[in-house]
Amino acid sequence: MSHTAIVIVGICTKVERIILEDLNNNLEEILKNKKITENLSMKINELKFQILY
Repeated sequence: MSHTAIVIVGICTKVERIILEDLNNNLEEILKNKKITENLSMKINELKFQILY
């Protein structure tokens, strides 16, 4: 493999890692938001139940 090819592969690998880390962070954020949403949903349902009965 030529020097240029090795450098390009290195850059691609680094970019890939950055993209994967970014995706991972986004997923963690989405999952946290999902949990918050589920908790809020449960609280709202509890309140509705309390108001109605």
